[in-house]
Amino acid sequence: FFAFSIFGRKVPLSAWLSAVAAFLGTTLVALDDQAGVPPNVGDLLSLMAAAASAMFILRLETFACATDPKAVNAVSTLSVALLCLPW
Repeated sequence: FFAFSIFGRKVPLSAWLSAVAAFLGTTLVALDDQAGVPPNVGDLLSLMAAAASAMFILRLETFACATDPKAVNAVSTLSVALLCLPW
């Protein structure tokens, strides 16, 4: 969705179908009445995390070709580790 709407990229049908299946699966889990828990902030945070992850992957594509893959991986891992320290 982001690749098409923001970057104007052509997205194959298989990617659209996969995204719809993932969204439906998330919706089924979030709206599970059997558990007796209505949708809550955690569900919203999960969807936002998925969107942020998708944007990260799209932005990473731009720099992956022009940068050493080991350096990108090292910086990414170090960034996550440092951001998790306060937690």
